[in-house]
Amino acid sequence: MAAKIHKKIIKSPLRPPLQYVTLDSRPAARCRRWKNRKTLSGGREKMGGFSLLDFIYHIDQSIMLWLQDVVRNPLLSKFLVPLTTIGYAGTLWIILSIVMLFFRRTRKVGWLSLLTMLVCYLFNDILLKELVQRPRPFMDLPQLQVIESKPTSWSFPSGHACSSFAAASTYSKGEEPRWLKGLFWFLAVAMAFSRPYVGVHYPTDVLAGACIGLLGSALMWRCTSEPYDRLTERIAQKRHA
Repeated sequence: MAAKIHKKIIKSPLRPPLQYVTLDSRPAARCRRWKNRKTLSGGREKMGGFSLLDFIYHIDQSIMLWLQDVVRNPLLSKFLVPLTTIGYAGTLWIILSIVMLFFRRTRKVGWLSLLTMLVCYLFNDILLKELVQRPRPFMDLPQLQVIESKPTSWSFPSGHACSSFAAASTYSKGEEPRWLKGLFWFLAVAMAFSRPYVGVHYPTDVLAGACIGLLGSALMWRCTSEPYDRLTERIAQKRHA
């Protein structure tokens, strides 16, 4: 009886079954170069007959199709598509940082966030993307519908996630009110989520970009916060002298 019910649910025309990627699927030929790269340990790590990169691909592609078939809706798209558009090259965060330069209370955070985003951009977009050369999801999944313009750069790691978390993490170290810091974090998470939502980044791209942004912010703050304070103190002393 249970088997008959299960069979009826699967074949029901009212709710067609979702298409998920199986471990038997083969990536496009242009992706074999990335998948055949050796792991950091120097060889192909096997997991039940499949390489570790095969397993990551399976999870990533399944999540991408799940987002398209289940999560994507017109109301959410009206918010996330414009948000991801103003995130290219860190545009939103650069504008916010420049605005902060006009106020003494936020000037330090503004300068350091701009410096952090510059360093993260050079490491993330210029160096890592060219080293890894991972193709975009829509190049592997013909059934994946992209709802914004298709980028021409490599996929891993996500530049949007990197700049968003680098900026939000730096902002959170300032003297802004808690509600404003919360707003910055909300925008950072939403912008990072928008990338797999619109179909241009894998979840692991976003995760890696966010980690790079957080780490870059922590290191830059540790290395530049005290020198910035000393520099501004010297400038103030010269003005009063």
